[in-house]
Amino acid sequence: MKSVMPEGVQWIKNAVSSFQPENNSIILEDNSVVSYEFLVVAPGLQINWSSIKGLKENIGKNGVCSNYSPDYVRETWRQISKFKQGNAIFTHPNTPIKC
Repeated sequence: MKSVMPEGVQWIKNAVSSFQPENNSIILEDNSVVSYEFLVVAPGLQINWSSIKGLKENIGKNGVCSNYSPDYVRETWRQISKFKQGNAIFTHPNTPIKC
């Protein structure tokens, strides 16, 4: 990522614990304060295979796959390509988009 960042940009590898827009600042998990003129928030995506019972132990095996991880996306395509009949189960988040 650093190789594509413009010169003069500071890359802070830390999580934000709170926003303080009235002060144009954020507080990081280590309690340091970062001030800003403009703030772009990119919360990212954190996959938690353990949130569904049995998923962590079975992901990537026996047709259990996910297109949300580069580790399993090829297996997802392989499974979809060979699927000809029967029932397939897909999970869907309760939000308009996944992330």
